Amino acid sequence: VVNIHVNQSGKVTAAVPGERIPQGASTTTASSCLYEQAKAAAMRTTWQADSDAPNPQIGYIVYNFIKQ
Repeated sequence: VVNIHVNQSGKVTAAVPGERIPQGASTTTASSCLYEQAKAAAMRTTWQADSDAPNPQIGYIVYNFIKQ
């Protein structure tokens, strides 16, 4: 679970892996390697721009890593 902050342009400006969604899912790993990968993926994510949106918008992304 990654806590993200998104600006009005749809760009992720901050990402904190290892979080818990209030009343919801929480991170199930303590692996720093997976934290780094989740943060990098979140920072590459873009959202639809909205000039009327709060700045920042705060939310969560849940990544499921599967061992192959």
